[in-house]
Amino acid sequence: MILGAIGWIIIWGMENKPQSPEMQKEDRKMKIAGWICAIIGVISFIGALSQGDRVIGPCFRFALGIMFLYFAEGTERRELANV
Repeated sequence: MILGAIGWIIIWGMENKPQSPEMQKEDRKMKIAGWICAIIGVISFIGALSQGDRVIGPCFRFALGIMFLYFAEGTERRELANV
């Protein structure tokens, strides 16, 4: 829950700002975090299914990772459109 709130704050803060080299580094960090969350979510989803546990947490982690990837890609597209 807290991780999701932090993600939304990061995304909201980066939404309409011009891209500087520092912001491009942040986009790369967001992509890396997105891939890590998505992979951990998929692996833990498979583990939860095999053990018969609830899959809400892994689904949230996977969705958070996809959201990070989507918004990092969106900031790159806006940067390319502005150049």
